[in-house]
This record gives sequence, structure tokens and C-alpha cells, in this order.
Amino acid sequence: MKQKESSKTNRTLIAQELTKLSGSIADGRLEIKDKVVELGDFGVLKIEKKVKHDTVSVKVEIKLPLSLMSQQKSNNGLYQGASSRKSKGQNPSYKAKKIKKEMGSVWKIIKKAIKSGSLPAEEDLKTLWRTKDEYEEFVEAAWEGEWIRCVDHIKAALDAARQGDFETASNLLNQADKAKSECHKKYK
Repeated sequence: MKQKESSKTNRTLIAQELTKLSGSIADGRLEIKDKVVELGDFGVLKIEKKVKHDTVSVKVEIKLPLSLMSQQKSNNGLYQGASSRKSKGQNPSYKAKKIKKEMGSVWKIIKKAIKSGSLPAEEDLKTLWRTKDEYEEFVEAAWEGEWIRCVDHIKAALDAARQGDFETASNLLNQADKAKSECHKKYK
């Protein structure tokens, strides 16, 4: 199975396509010719960058083994796992990104309220906890500890804000942001 794409486009669209590919690889699932394959955990990444005359050339080679699930084809010819996702009509990578984006937006609103010395709106808190609960199905064992630590900082920050200690709440929010950033650097 092979799929090759090539087109002339602007660098923003190139970056968006690479981001989409990166997200699929991080999620461990890649769609190739309308089939979804499950990827193994470890592979090889080669990146070659060079400047020749007035052009920059970047070659990226990624080799990942198929997971054992993808190696066993189902009766209908699709790879294992692909048929169940197709029937739901929702790409897990897309779903996770959508939830994460909503969580990030409401997180900014909550932080702004606390840093200005007021309690966040109840509706914003409900959205934060709903998106947190929805996103937990995508939490991986490798970074589950960081996820829990970040959630604990948020809970403590909200408790401090409810008690009127907005300085402590603000510090805890900063710790949650720092933990999130470190986790993203380590696992993205």
C-alpha cells in the first residue's frame, strides 16, 4: 500500500499538513488510501536539511512498524481497528484535537478571571471539567502522571480562588501551565 502526494503551495499550508501528519503519528494511527493502520511505538526519524542556491530542501523520512493489530487484516480487507472508527465517522486524532482546543480556550478564560481577582463563571468551570473528562480517553500511560499532576494543580488553584486567595491560585495556575509545557516538550 502506497500513497504519494505532491503539490505546489504556500509554507503555511505545508506546515498545516505536517502538523496533521504529526498528530496522526502521535495518536498512533495513519490513514493511507482510505485505510487506517495502527502504528507501533518506536521507529526511525531522519531529517535532512540543505540550502542549494536559492532553495531550502527538507527531506523527512519516518519509518514506524505496524502495530500487531494492524498486521492482522480483518475479513473485509481493512486493517483491524479501521472499520470501527470508520463507522463512528470520527477520526480519534481529530476528536482529541477538538476537545483539547475547547479545553485550552476555556482554560484561558478561567486563568484571566482568577488573575484579575475574581472567580471564574460556573459555566466555564463546567466546560473545563467536561472537556477534561472527555479528553481522558486519549491520555497515554507515558504521560498520565503529568496529566494528573496538572489536574491537581488546577483543582488546588480553584480551591484557593474560592477561599479568596487569588495570589496562591495564580501561582498554582502558573505551575499547571509550566507542567503542561514541560509535558508537551517531552511527549510531543
